[in-house]
Amino acid sequence: MRKLREGLLASSRTDTFAQRAYVFTIRSALLCSSYESYSPALSHLLHRIHPLTPLPAPELHEFVGYCILDLACRLGDFGTAYQVRRGYRYRDEQVESVLKALVHDDWVAYWRLRGNVDGYQRRLMEWAEDGMRKHALK
Repeated sequence: MRKLREGLLASSRTDTFAQRAYVFTIRSALLCSSYESYSPALSHLLHRIHPLTPLPAPELHEFVGYCILDLACRLGDFGTAYQVRRGYRYRDEQVESVLKALVHDDWVAYWRLRGNVDGYQRRLMEWAEDGMRKHALK
């Protein structure tokens, strides 16, 4: 998949094929917890491909949610996560609840939310588990 992504990037393609290839790459990399693959692909999809070949509204909502969760869970950058949420006018009760649990260090709420999100979001949430667990045990 990396070779495909590199080829698309080198050819500067922003058409529907490139969009679908990036969507597939991001989803499969998320399930493998490979941030080295999904992070640059997600950024390229949202900032380069989407402005020229718009994603359908449900997919845009999905990938903006992944971006927000990645910023909050993996990077611990809550300010940028809230900025992205505001910039895309993103509203999702589950993602907002995860952000709230992370900001307030609420392990119980965080753990309960794991059952309410889809598999991709759960994989992103796994990045914050160790920190949340350690903080809860202090």
